[in-house]
Amino acid sequence: MTYPNGASDSLARIAFRNTSGVTNKAVTRLVLPAVDVAALFQPVLIFSHAQDKWSGDFDSLRVLCRTSATGEWKTLTAYDNYIAKWQRDTVYLPAATYCQIAFEATDNLGRGVVIDDVVVRSTPSCFDPEDLYTSNVTNNSIVVNWMGSFDAEYFYVKLSRTPLTEAQLASSSTELVCDTTTDGVSMDFEGLIQGTRYYCYVKSQCEHEISGWVSIEFKTANLVNVPDTITFNFPADPDKKGQFAYLDGWYYDAASPEYKPAINAYGNDWKWAGSYDGSGCLVFSYYLQSGKPVPQCYMGALPAGTWAYAATPEMNANVKDLQISFETFIYYRYVAEQFGITVGVMTDPEDRSTFVPVKTLINDRPFIWQDYTVSFENYTGDGKYIAFMSDFEKTNHFTIENLVIEPRKEVSTLNFDIMMPTASTMQFKFDEAYDSYEIVLCPEEYTIDRNADFPDTLNYISKHSIQNMGVIENLNPGDRYIVYARGVKGDKKTRWPYPQDVEMPSRFDVNTFPYFIDFENIATTTRVAMNGYTSSSASIPTIIKPLFTYPTSASTFKMEDSATWVGKSFFMPEPLGQKELTISSYYTYPATTIAVFPEVDMSTTKVSFWAVGRMYSASYDPSSASNQKNYKAKAAIGVMTDANDINSFIAIDTIEPSYVEYTYYEYDFSLFPEAKGNFFAIQSSDYDFDYAKPQSYTNKIAVDNMTFAKSIDCKSPSNMKAEVDVYDPSKATITWDANGSAEWNIKVATTEYDRTQFGNTDSLEFVFEGKVTAPKAEITGLKYPNQTYYYWLQPICGSVEGEWSAVASSFETFCPAIFTVPYVQDFENVEVGSNVYTGFAAECLFTKQWTRAISGLPTSYMNKYYYPYVTNSVAYSGENSLPLFRKYTSTSRNYIALPEFDKPIDSLQMTFRLYSHKTASAYWNQQELAVGVMTDPMDITTFEQVALVKPSKATTWERVLVNFEEYKGNGKYIAIRETDKFTSYPSYTNDYAKGKNTDSVYVDKIEVNVAPPCDIPYDIVAFDVTPNSAQLKWVSDASSFIVVVTDKALTFGDLVDLDDYKAGTLASFKYESSIISVDTIEGAKSSKLSGLTINKDYYVYIKSFCQGMYTDYSDEYVFSTYCPAVSPETFFANFEDGTTGKLPECWFAGKTHGAYYGTNTITNYLKVSSSGSFPAQGKVIYMTSTNGSINSTTGQPNPNGIYLIAPTMDIDNIADYKVKFKAWTTSSYGISGCGSNDYARSVIVGVVTNPFDMSTFMPVDTVDNIFYDPYPYEVYLEDYQFDMNGDTGKFVAFYSNFGIRNNIYLDDVEFELIDDCPRFEGKVESKTTSSVTLKFNSVPASYEVKASTKLDEAYMDTTDLPSATSTTDVITIDSLTAHTEYYFYARSTDDSTCQDWHLVLVTCPADFTEKDIPFIDGFETNRRTASYGICPHDWYGFYATDNVSYPNVVTSAKAGTRGAYMYATSTGSPYLVSPKLNVDKLGKCYLEFSYMHNSITGYTGVDRALTVGVVSDPNNIVATFEPIDTLFIPYEKTSEYAKLQRLLNERRVVFSDDGKTVDSVIPRRYAEMFQEFITKIQRI
Repeated sequence: MTYPNGASDSLARIAFRNTSGVTNKAVTRLVLPAVDVAALFQPVLIFSHAQDKWSGDFDSLRVLCRTSATGEWKTLTAYDNYIAKWQRDTVYLPAATYCQIAFEATDNLGRGVVIDDVVVRSTPSCFDPEDLYTSNVTNNSIVVNWMGSFDAEYFYVKLSRTPLTEAQLASSSTELVCDTTTDGVSMDFEGLIQGTRYYCYVKSQCEHEISGWVSIEFKTANLVNVPDTITFNFPADPDKKGQFAYLDGWYYDAASPEYKPAINAYGNDWKWAGSYDGSGCLVFSYYLQSGKPVPQCYMGALPAGTWAYAATPEMNANVKDLQISFETFIYYRYVAEQFGITVGVMTDPEDRSTFVPVKTLINDRPFIWQDYTVSFENYTGDGKYIAFMSDFEKTNHFTIENLVIEPRKEVSTLNFDIMMPTASTMQFKFDEAYDSYEIVLCPEEYTIDRNADFPDTLNYISKHSIQNMGVIENLNPGDRYIVYARGVKGDKKTRWPYPQDVEMPSRFDVNTFPYFIDFENIATTTRVAMNGYTSSSASIPTIIKPLFTYPTSASTFKMEDSATWVGKSFFMPEPLGQKELTISSYYTYPATTIAVFPEVDMSTTKVSFWAVGRMYSASYDPSSASNQKNYKAKAAIGVMTDANDINSFIAIDTIEPSYVEYTYYEYDFSLFPEAKGNFFAIQSSDYDFDYAKPQSYTNKIAVDNMTFAKSIDCKSPSNMKAEVDVYDPSKATITWDANGSAEWNIKVATTEYDRTQFGNTDSLEFVFEGKVTAPKAEITGLKYPNQTYYYWLQPICGSVEGEWSAVASSFETFCPAIFTVPYVQDFENVEVGSNVYTGFAAECLFTKQWTRAISGLPTSYMNKYYYPYVTNSVAYSGENSLPLFRKYTSTSRNYIALPEFDKPIDSLQMTFRLYSHKTASAYWNQQELAVGVMTDPMDITTFEQVALVKPSKATTWERVLVNFEEYKGNGKYIAIRETDKFTSYPSYTNDYAKGKNTDSVYVDKIEVNVAPPCDIPYDIVAFDVTPNSAQLKWVSDASSFIVVVTDKALTFGDLVDLDDYKAGTLASFKYESSIISVDTIEGAKSSKLSGLTINKDYYVYIKSFCQGMYTDYSDEYVFSTYCPAVSPETFFANFEDGTTGKLPECWFAGKTHGAYYGTNTITNYLKVSSSGSFPAQGKVIYMTSTNGSINSTTGQPNPNGIYLIAPTMDIDNIADYKVKFKAWTTSSYGISGCGSNDYARSVIVGVVTNPFDMSTFMPVDTVDNIFYDPYPYEVYLEDYQFDMNGDTGKFVAFYSNFGIRNNIYLDDVEFELIDDCPRFEGKVESKTTSSVTLKFNSVPASYEVKASTKLDEAYMDTTDLPSATSTTDVITIDSLTAHTEYYFYARSTDDSTCQDWHLVLVTCPADFTEKDIPFIDGFETNRRTASYGICPHDWYGFYATDNVSYPNVVTSAKAGTRGAYMYATSTGSPYLVSPKLNVDKLGKCYLEFSYMHNSITGYTGVDRALTVGVVSDPNNIVATFEPIDTLFIPYEKTSEYAKLQRLLNERRVVFSDDGKTVDSVIPRRYAEMFQEFITKIQRI
């Protein structure tokens, strides 16, 4: 900012300023336009300017002129002194026709140069007044003088407290202090305000002209008449309560405006804030209230490194001869790091650099009024302004009350401390040295003349005259005294400082020892904490003296009734009786609370008590991370040498009692010689407070059942500790401090007995008891984990036995650091339920539980669910299992980590049982668990995945095996966690919280073992299968095996039972009748089975044996024995005797890759069905396959490679045959010619050698473009030779294995020997609206072709059909009807042995020829309709996803029977493109069509949208699409048609249900329907 602030007149000015902070002597020149001043009479330049200084530095200004454009600049005048206020000057110019003026400013780190109101004119004939100056300046008056021009008749004079603009000077204002005229050259002003700035304006009135205004700024004197008292008092004003004020004549400044000192005024309760009478004080502070800085002396501190000061008016006496005195007070000790002020003198109260410090005062006495005096006798400067400066490197806060300025005196003020070394003694320490000190003790506070003797008429207790460090004895313990004191020096006496309000401590009578305090019936009172600042409702025992570093409140230090906790706390123990003593320290700043107990010789005293941590409320959860940060339970135990001084506290121990149970503490102070004080004390403090990192918390403990007793000679041991062996928790070592003893009795038990029971040892059970001769005991045979043990010690001193421990010490065994394998975890014998809030119930496992509040109950520790947890809702064995839920935020995981094992991770394997509670495959199939290893079992981010496992069926326990041999990381903890594949999170209901949530995945019976060194058998294959026998082979690196064959599927548990049954450890096996064989195979990796049943399924399980260990059984392998071979000549399969939903008898089926979805099996994809599109076909085979991609729901590959294998043929060479069958697809999956038809409509036909091994399959032909009518197909097997192994197969297979989905029906499968008749294979060469030309690959010498609208060979000879004959490979059939579907049949006419009609399999291209204008299409020529894939004739279509076929033809219409339907989602948009139109430019045409909104379930009330546009390339629709208009169709138009006409500008019209375009308007699923799409494109 440049100074002065603002403009000389009006709003704008020119400013020169260097803001870099580093001077470079930069010169800046402002050049004015050249002017012709030759015609002016004595031309002059008149302008206003200023150049204020900055800490003694100021910039300079020169005025330059040149008389030609290239002439030399000459200096007219220069200003090399600082000018703080606006100054108006006149400079004479040379009379020239060319005069150019420049202002040149030079930088010197001043506050800049400012210029305003620049005028070039003739020298006025009526000259401005000159040389304005002031004289006779007083506090309230002044004389302004000037020099007038010789021709001035009189002068106008105006006086204002603010600067005036030209407009204001030209008008009259009531706000002016003076507005008058005078014929003299001076003006007397009286009645002015002390120390106030004024602006005086004067101008001349001549005979014919008036001069310009000339001004002078001045300030009235601001003198302090010594002596003077400044109380900073302001009268009460409810409208201004809470505001701050400033004294007239004082000066206030700070580094930032919000730090400026101020007076807290207008009737606030400032007694707490440094004003003794509550009327205001001068405050150095900083506090933001509602975002605005508010100085309030009981609030915030000035930041470290920030300066602020207040200065008095000018002294009318020599400052060296003066002294000042004032009072200050600290109430909120925690506000700042220090409470200080520096007193000094300034020569310029508006220039901080002139401050000279005289004395720095630091107040370190909270709650006591301090009365300071500062003498200026050593000041050597000539300053006249006394100033108070806060400029410290720590946060600071200070108040000043009742400032007195007076001549120096021999005595001034007095400050003192009162010490209480005993309960009946006060000792006084005075800061100032005087001859003696008068002390008056009173029962109450009085209002007295503080400069007079204490009135004898007042009721006082006693008067004393003492020296420094003197004492007053024989006072009454526990009594309260109001203490007045003053200093005496000769016949001079100081004023009485404000009195101190003190309370004497109590005193124990040792004859009453042991003294028990349970706080139940103890006398209490509302206590005065310090100096009149009362905790109005704190009931404190009268025997305790409270001390604070900040004012107490009712909850800081008090007796708390049992109602605070009893019946209200979910997690905190109730008081031992009805009452307890709570001790707290609060807030963000350093704070200390001390309970001072009665005086006693502590060197011979033993103190014991119970303590517990308390939070702010009984409903607060101490396990909460937030509460752990905001609440503490910590206290120091010790003694005090001075019962009135917190700083005399000597700590001997720090305790941190539990929140969930009381802890017993005992201290024999004869063992602590350093504890010299006679007052036992408990201190609650801000132990961890750091001003650099302040944090807000509450530290609160409760104590109860205290006992004060005499020390005994045979000392009890102290510092007892028990250490459980980390690697063997069955062992523990107990140690203690001997305290002079050499022997001890010790008892250890699992029950916490009272020591008074030790006399009756027959009824007590101890794990260990005996005598030891060293302060150490080794205990063995302990149970672990989580077993609590209690122990007691009794010292033996020669023949004297001391006391047993008053309270048992305890320790708890834990889990070993490393577990041995084999390891089993079955979750039995632990607490179950999601509301177990004491931690994860299962022992020696790791997890990080997350919580969720129970709906409808108050927020509390117990009213929460804790995940994961153990449940008893389902179990594999025993009663319990572990459910793993998905956390509803992605950052949390339900997991468990096992302990560290004694074997390397990569040598281990883990098995566990898995169970899904879901009953719908669409849900449980989404569930999965990740198995891995963690380096830190409490940090899920260290999880490294080894395997993914998932249920394969619902509500069934399944065994999972994970081998870790491939793990190469550094982790040591095997873990199981849930993944993102869960659909939701646990319900709020209690039933779900108990483990019945249907999104649960349960885990049970976790077992970890060393992995066997050989493989589990794999690649099991049955070969040489006959109706009664088979051979098995497998792969493994072992040489010994157990092979189990059954006719029933067994679970892993069944196989375990079978092993036990065979080993004789299980009496029976429930599926014994299903066992075909259990064989031990040595050396070979194959096995021959005989005596099998025809066409029956068999189940094979094999396990390896090596190095004395068995592997797990292999995955289940299933094969079937064959049916007897059938003759191909007699074989015909129409599936009419098949069972719907099952596989046909004696056929083989399966899949080559991918996963079945949910509980699906092969019959979900391949089965006998009666649901074909042609019921006349009867039962058929339905065959479906997916695209083999990753299933978005299961996360696994979709099933693909579905195959169906015909029964065994009694045949020598299958290559001599052809297989005949019918195949079709539904209209939903048929030929569309529109949209993205993503169905293969194909089947691969080939031969397989082993129907249980599809690697022996060899494809022969692919039948594609299967239509939606039951076409008869023939596949010639003549090209088949042998499989990849050189073996020849006898099984024909139908195989679906494509990159896209496939849905087909098969029927009427049969075999025929291949003959020599023609096969009539070809294509459509061309077509018109009335003819089709076919071209064949090969033809007989002559043949004929007929066109039929029916798919029926018998129809050829009974009906007159369009036909043609030919002797070439090309033939044309005429007389056809436009837009009609035809089937073409051909037969030879030259060979009587080949007279059968053959259906011609050809590909029919769509007719995309240009259409003439006008073009009209109502879609009525479309015979077929479907919900998928039937595109309007001759139109193009596209869908912007690869799994839906839109648009299509539907039977809904406004008129007629056909319409076009478009459907879009947020991820896909259909396009419908017209044929190419025979027109030069569509811009000459218009489009007309009808449209309607189509309602969809779940989207009621949602508007729809349709975009109309054009494309230039129908093969690249999306890229060349150009929108013309978007129609927003209101939901109300569901049953109403609208009609649209639009101009066009290309050659193809596009209708786009564009999800991306519309989604920005309607962010949901939406649909469009053209019903009765009468499209009309006509030339304009």
